[in-house]
Amino acid sequence: MKKLLLIVFAVVLAVAFCAPAMAATNSATFYGNVRFWNWIQHSDSAYNGTPYSDTDLVWDVDQYDNRFGIRLEEGPIKANLEVRPISGSYFRQFWGSYTFGQTEVLMGFTWSPFFCPVTTSIYTAGGLQGDWGDMAACLRSSMIGIKSNLGFAKMFLALEPPHTTGITDITDPLTQLQSDTDTYLPRIELNLTFNAGPANVGLFGGYNAFKLVNSVDQSETLTSNIYGLRVEVPVGPVSLRGIVYNAKNMGNYGYAFGGTQPYFASAVVVDGDIEDSSTFGYALAGSFRFSDMISVDLGYGHAKYERYAEEEQPGSFYYIRFPITIAKGFTVTPEVGKLAKGDLTAADGTSTDGGNLTWYGLYWQINF
Repeated sequence: MKKLLLIVFAVVLAVAFCAPAMAATNSATFYGNVRFWNWIQHSDSAYNGTPYSDTDLVWDVDQYDNRFGIRLEEGPIKANLEVRPISGSYFRQFWGSYTFGQTEVLMGFTWSPFFCPVTTSIYTAGGLQGDWGDMAACLRSSMIGIKSNLGFAKMFLALEPPHTTGITDITDPLTQLQSDTDTYLPRIELNLTFNAGPANVGLFGGYNAFKLVNSVDQSETLTSNIYGLRVEVPVGPVSLRGIVYNAKNMGNYGYAFGGTQPYFASAVVVDGDIEDSSTFGYALAGSFRFSDMISVDLGYGHAKYERYAEEEQPGSFYYIRFPITIAKGFTVTPEVGKLAKGDLTAADGTSTDGGNLTWYGLYWQINF
């Protein structure tokens, strides 16, 4: 009941907020969609970390990507309220912006500059395979942002809340640096997109820092960063896309989706000293549209992390999907794919099979 009341309150508030503008300029737009999963997924014992494999039917509303929203525009002022009616995390977006010339200043909760995936698999939360090499796991964040057309490139700069978790102390607890954390800078993210003939080329980078403080007020600064390149080449009915990135202390940066994969390696504390981790990832994807009704899309992603004492593990995924447009706003997408965890190499040199997960099924979506 409380969840229902909260949803109703959010919708009523949004309508009330937009009503004056609608009457004056008809500048409010309502939108939304309903999405449904029909999957069979199978994971082996190594993937599960159990003595047995597991096969399940997933037959449910997509709780992550269903949405209802309102866009408002009144002169140089824009706003967007978007809610998720099913999941416990209700607000997907809530932001306002002011535009002057070629520059837009925004504040609120919306998409990060780092949300720039190239793959389109919809098995995990609408295609966010950020755990496996694509750049999809930063999603949305609170921010003060600036979007600007610089002529030679489009810029998106965001100042976001600093991320301060993900540190692990693996030695004597008396030396741990986790009694407190101090922050002094917002997390900084920048995305520059260039138009290079038929290709769109994007450069992105981000920086996060905070101090770890122990019980006697000694501190060390833990920094993390991500930087990479994204390329997209559309040619008629064909689209080719690729992305590559490198990162230090990716988990401490706050780049994580689902929290189940190790590829976002965090720093570890060893005898009071911070030992950094590294992550390298890439993804490739391609699409071909046969007609207005049918297209095909396939992709591959790979990530590998390394941390203290030469611990490492790679992981990859691949998929193929066939979006079918039944009618305007109504699509059904058959998809099949596989997640493959590579061997985990421990500090002592031993290896453990990471296992595999496969899936196949349908994804339904109606836009309104």
